[in-house]
Amino acid sequence: MTRLRPGPALVVATCVALTLATGACGLSDDAAGARPDAAGSTPTSESPSASRSSSAADSPEAVLGLAGLQLPPGAGGAQVETRTGLPENVEEAYRVTFVVDRGAALGFCASGGLGGDLPAVALTADQTEALGVEGTPAQGSRICASQWPENPAWQRTVLIEPDDPTTVHVGLERWSR
Repeated sequence: MTRLRPGPALVVATCVALTLATGACGLSDDAAGARPDAAGSTPTSESPSASRSSSAADSPEAVLGLAGLQLPPGAGGAQVETRTGLPENVEEAYRVTFVVDRGAALGFCASGGLGGDLPAVALTADQTEALGVEGTPAQGSRICASQWPENPAWQRTVLIEPDDPTTVHVGLERWSR
């Protein structure tokens, strides 16, 4: 009796079915889309970093660093808030606020791949939630936002109030991939 070997079509069909069911088909975590977290380790379902990167960052500097940003020189009164009750597609989220002179705030929007500032005439519901602000921005407010080019899972949104010195609101969200 001849033993039959599965043909390429059956192998591909099985791989597609497994991919749809499990998210991977014989691939390592790296090849299946898992990305190293801020500490450089790749999260697994067994590790506590699977739902939150090993950041567990307490300082504004550390939180900003997770998303490729740095607190501008001369910034004061920096505070960080870890958001809870996140939507299903958001793995972790933070709000950072600080006060700095307006020139440094505008420079912040030109750093870390944020792309520069634009007039903030209105905020979307998502921006309002990310930033933790309510209502329409004051006239003269500026906004910038982008994904972090080195890790597109991080969405960064920045609102600069019109005063000088000014309060800067930063919303950071790491989306599931």
